[in-house]
Amino acid sequence: MFYTLHHAVCCVFIITSEGTSVCVFNIAEVVSTLAKIAIFCFMLESKSQSKSKSHQTLQSRPSQPQRRRQVRQNFLSNVLLMVWLGVVFLPVASAECEIQPDANGQVTIPASQTSIGGRAFYECSSLKTVVFESGSQIQTIGEYAFQQSDLSGTITIPPSVTSIGLSAFNPCSSLTGVVFDSGSQLQTIGDFAFY
Repeated sequence: MFYTLHHAVCCVFIITSEGTSVCVFNIAEVVSTLAKIAIFCFMLESKSQSKSKSHQTLQSRPSQPQRRRQVRQNFLSNVLLMVWLGVVFLPVASAECEIQPDANGQVTIPASQTSIGGRAFYECSSLKTVVFESGSQIQTIGEYAFQQSDLSGTITIPPSVTSIGLSAFNPCSSLTGVVFDSGSQLQTIGDFAFY
């Protein structure tokens, strides 16, 4: 069980250090990661058991019922660990929006905010419209920032924006128009940004 916990914790640290915060992972990715951890832990337990068995003499080997009980205990401990990880991470994973939309599905970006991070609203199904406060200082819209969200209608990009990342609005099938404010300082648009 110690090895199971140790490696599960290592895997969780790997998840959180991949350059994207856990809060923007979607549920499918988290479930997939938990399944990989479960398989890894099961393989690790099997390997450690086979090593310990090789060191046992014939006289000290556990009986068939003892082995079955041990396998059940290991399986249950791994299942409990996966359930615990699910309880911890799935509610976080479901919070897919950097800023939660209001009851009408609108998000207002504060004027003081200077960037919208990569995947900030990735698969944010409750998002319908984005409004930038007057005097917005937004300079960058990151990669995949609004990818696969339910953004609809027209979005107006503030003049302070200098770059829009790869696939930032791809695909937002309900988005019907993009307006660049007068005096736009936009310099770069990433591939497939509006495709």
